[in-house]
Amino acid sequence: MLNPDGREIKSYMPVVDFLQVTSMTPETTATEAYAGNSPDYFGGSSDPGSVSDDKLDATAYRRIYGWHSQNWYHYVPDGSKSVKVASAVQNKNFYRFSDTKKVDGDISGTKHMTLVGLEPSKVYDNHNVNANGEVLDKAGASSIVAAHAQELVKQGKAGQKINTDIMMMRVGFQTDEESWTGTANGFGTESGTEGHFVDIPAFTTKAEPKAPSDSDLNTGNKGDVVAPSNPVADSPSRIYIKQLIDQCKANVDGENTPDCFWSGYIYSSPTQLTDPTGAPFLTVKKDDKGYYVEPLLPADKTGEHKIALLDQNGDLAGWTAVNIAAKPAAPPTSANKASDVKTDPKAAANGGELASTGASVAVVVIAGVASLVAAAGALVLRRHRA
Repeated sequence: MLNPDGREIKSYMPVVDFLQVTSMTPETTATEAYAGNSPDYFGGSSDPGSVSDDKLDATAYRRIYGWHSQNWYHYVPDGSKSVKVASAVQNKNFYRFSDTKKVDGDISGTKHMTLVGLEPSKVYDNHNVNANGEVLDKAGASSIVAAHAQELVKQGKAGQKINTDIMMMRVGFQTDEESWTGTANGFGTESGTEGHFVDIPAFTTKAEPKAPSDSDLNTGNKGDVVAPSNPVADSPSRIYIKQLIDQCKANVDGENTPDCFWSGYIYSSPTQLTDPTGAPFLTVKKDDKGYYVEPLLPADKTGEHKIALLDQNGDLAGWTAVNIAAKPAAPPTSANKASDVKTDPKAAANGGELASTGASVAVVVIAGVASLVAAAGALVLRRHRA
């Protein structure tokens, strides 16, 4: 398989790139301290800063998909030279990507990628990307931020917190991993590498489904939801589902299909359940016992409660009564240290300035989650990157 310029493609990696900036405080004071957009900016199968879906916990979910106030660096003129400065930026910036695959012959077809970390009832698109007289439709995240900061400095707004409305969303794939892995440029600005990215078309996420009241739950709508065995507060608990809508079942059973997302609430006053990562949705999965969701039961919910499940359309799928036990106290230890994901101190802030091609993209929206179908992609995305 060849790149448009005739070079052979040896490997590829599907990637979704997301940036949103709501405010920045541009500065002009020189700094030599590293001020990139994230200490674990790199990604890839061997990157210690990336987290696979099955290893994602609540701390990593917030770190990757949450809002952050961080220093990003850029350059401003200082007489005949340029100096590096740091500007405070309120942002959400992450990649989702898969492990790389070697190319053996031609690759083609439609592949699915799930984009999480979105907010409900919100329009997502690409806007206000260009700045400072620069066309940045192919630029990386920090190049976009730098251009906006430089423009604000020129406008005499250094040191002021300025509200901004910047959003960039792209999907595509990176080629030739052996040329970019470990480089300071991140995704594909080294010689011999190339990115193939397109803007994701605008879409609107659905509103969070409305929880039924406790009095709405009755024997007529109990459904085929199986109570978890021995549920414990502040712990994940599997709830099995005997009936799925055909489309959801097909998605769960398929090898290259979008995920199926449900919602859950615990009663008497309905409180939304999260999955063990803290994500505000429940992914339908399957094991040898059947289909299930696995919410994290709240730490403050013990004793008799009800749990209701809403399907991907926001309709009540069923409910079950549960008796939740208190979580046993942890045995004392000589030292308690929270595990953390290792970071890459060499993280670059250029964001990978990637070439775009004419690949087509389709978007299906599910309450706060977008399932991306991209002809440019090649695998279901199963890794996160901040």
